Formats: sequence, structure tokens, C-alpha cells
Amino acid sequence: MKHLTKAQVATRDELIAALRGKDKAIDDAIIEINNKIDEVNVLIEENLKPAIDDYNGALGDLEELRNEIVGQMDDYVNARSEKWSNSDAGANYSSWKDEWEGIDMSPLDDIEPLAHLEASDPAHANEFEALSSEVQED
Repeated sequence: MKHLTKAQVATRDELIAALRGKDKAIDDAIIEINNKIDEVNVLIEENLKPAIDDYNGALGDLEELRNEIVGQMDDYVNARSEKWSNSDAGANYSSWKDEWEGIDMSPLDDIEPLAHLEASDPAHANEFEALSSEVQED
């Protein structure tokens, strides 16, 4: 075989056209998805980020209260004797204070916008189309 038949060339061309049609369908779907991503990103920016900021603000207020309470606990412990500190009452108090100090007060992380999808790459159709349909003779 030194060249493709007319039927093979026609089939190849039909299949490449079909592949390009599928590639366009992918690109159309990506455009639609990216539009939805834009809508979601607007919701993140307008609704979720302010809600997270408000939550973190309230958490900060709670952390200030916790720090104030732990400071008063420190003052209470410091006003007691070493004997009291080594007693069951001192150990219980220390455990209570540790409980207050150990609570996680980490703020919620911001939500990053969603990334857009990239358009499909028509390389398969282009590469297949670029194949020679006959042997090159010198």
C-alpha cells in the first residue's frame, strides 16, 4: 500500500470532522460551566466571604473573653500557695484552666474563587489530519 484509498480518505475526513464536532461540544460545555463558576464566585464574594468575616469577628470576641477568663485563672493560681497547687484542688483547677486554654480559636479560612476550566485542545484532529495520505518517494 502506497497511499490511502479514496474511501479511507473520505472516512478519515468524516471522522476528523466528527472529532472536531465533539471538541466543539466540549468547548461549549466548558463555556457553560465557566459561566456557572462565575456565578458561584459572585456568591462566594458577596455572601460567603462576608459571612466568614462576621463569624471570625465573633470568634475574635469570644477569644478575647476566653483570654480574659484565662488571665483571671492565672491570677487565682498565682495567689495560691505551692501546697495548694500540688493538691487535688490545684490539679483540678489546672485541668480546668488547661481546658479553657486548649480550645481551638483558629479563624475560618477564606474561600478562594473557583478556577475556570481551560478550553479543549484539538490536537488529535490536527495531528491526524496532518498525516500524509501517501508514501513520499525520493
